[in-house]
Amino acid sequence: MKTLLTLAWRNIWRNKRRTIISISSVFFSVILALFMRSMQEGSYAMMIDTSVRFYAGYVQVQDKGYWENKSINRLLQDSNELRKQILSVDGVQSIMPRFENGALAAAGNITRGAMLIGIDPDAEEQFNGLSGKLSSGDYLKNEDQSVMVAEGLAEYLEIGLGDTIVLIGQGYRGNSATGKYAISGMVKYPNPIMNRSLIYMPLPLAQELNSAPEHATALALDIESAEQLNDIKMELAAKLGDEFDVMTWSELQPELEQIIESDRGGGIITIGILYTIIAFGIFGTMMMMAMERRRECGVLVAIGMDKWKLNLLFMMESLMIGLVSVVIALLAGLPLVYWFQENPIRLSGDIATSMEVMGIEPIIPTIVRGDIFLTQGWIVMIVFLVALWYPLYMVRKLKVVEALR
Repeated sequence: MKTLLTLAWRNIWRNKRRTIISISSVFFSVILALFMRSMQEGSYAMMIDTSVRFYAGYVQVQDKGYWENKSINRLLQDSNELRKQILSVDGVQSIMPRFENGALAAAGNITRGAMLIGIDPDAEEQFNGLSGKLSSGDYLKNEDQSVMVAEGLAEYLEIGLGDTIVLIGQGYRGNSATGKYAISGMVKYPNPIMNRSLIYMPLPLAQELNSAPEHATALALDIESAEQLNDIKMELAAKLGDEFDVMTWSELQPELEQIIESDRGGGIITIGILYTIIAFGIFGTMMMMAMERRRECGVLVAIGMDKWKLNLLFMMESLMIGLVSVVIALLAGLPLVYWFQENPIRLSGDIATSMEVMGIEPIIPTIVRGDIFLTQGWIVMIVFLVALWYPLYMVRKLKVVEALR
């Protein structure tokens, strides 16, 4: 075996130019594929993270049937017992209670529909850094009797810091939800829909306004790892029973998952085309290697080498070229992908504006993830193994007398 390995290594360098060209073509293909896939997955991770942190949470616990019509009468009781049950599930890090309800916001003679969100300011700050959205004023405290208003809504109502906003709506079980509150802060969202409608207030104040003390529309959960998502959902559903609905971010925002899956499919097709082109190049290289050494193979068989050993020799040569190509590409690709992960490409112009409208930061980050790197390596090695069929076929059909002519 050692002799065959030595012979295979020497054989691939007998024609250095061809070997270097083969390695180079695979090297640049793997680098390009790595960068494309890591850039795609990095963008998806950023979109999911934005959605999770500012909208849905990784998982939400809701009262049974709330999601179907989001009725204010489908509230869950935010009790210590319920929280203990949730936090006892392995992987759940923290809980963000939220109270969401529609309301009519008014100032003077101007009115507009708004989305009222009651939050635990400390929990939200720890989870998503909500204070970073403040454009002016002060961030909420749990005991405050004031609200934070989105800039677009404040501009429409012609109000500012220190002014009073009146909220009119329907509370829990038909109670009136009416109150007036001072504006202590302004938040700015790139998404125009959110920027024209959001009002934040401390959770106790939202519960008081809606006549629903110790209640919430949902408990949003932060988890240790996205890979645990489905396991956590299943364990929570089993532990909490039929009284509650447990929903993941993908169930709460199916349109986002559909966009990601559709775009991911397009990216895989593009990389498939790239590897198909490279596969023809590799096949051509293997065919040339076999044809050039037809007489050599005849001599080896004539002096007593078994054909299976000759096949093994060709296999070793193919795998050696593949391994050298893949190792060099992965070692070179790792720092490249890591650098763009830490220093993402920042977009400008209309594309940046479109991303900001969707509430996404206009950057294209990459992501260092083991499965992306391993997948490219396996694909290349499989291509080399498939390309072996011609040398193996040639050896099987080899006739010593004809090869020696």
